Amino acid sequence: MTDPVRVHLHCTMWGTTPLRLADVLFRSDRLQIVVYDYLTPLDLAMQSPSQRGRAFVDRIETEGLSAALAAAEDVTELSYESLDSLRVYDGGRIGREAVSIQSNTSHSRTVRVHGAVDLDGFVDAVRSVLSGHAVAVERRNGMAFEFNGLLGRLSRS
Repeated sequence: MTDPVRVHLHCTMWGTTPLRLADVLFRSDRLQIVVYDYLTPLDLAMQSPSQRGRAFVDRIETEGLSAALAAAEDVTELSYESLDSLRVYDGGRIGREAVSIQSNTSHSRTVRVHGAVDLDGFVDAVRSVLSGHAVAVERRNGMAFEFNGLLGRLSRS
């Protein structure tokens, strides 16, 4: 029996040049950050992130999740027991939506969402998945910034 994906946050990015194109998968007992491509400024100018993101989803649909994970550039897995909080930012007036994943083992990651997302629906779905775990899920207004691993937040709770 396979462990299905409960919530799938599609087409996010993190890092600097090259940017990492990743999806965030919430499974029954863990979160996975799946990096499936690296992007250069030329890729961004040619609008290829959406095409590459679609190719990743197509691979999941045609070959299965195991094949998509095996073909990924990198997969980071965090058990829900190792998570402290998940903060979802709306991006404010000029920013992009972002999700800040904070662990209690000092592994933190902020991903910017470049695909379409219903933030309220996403937050509700994640809260449902994490309801049996001691992970705070917060919805915040404003922008989330990451600077060399240090997270600075400009937001209103």
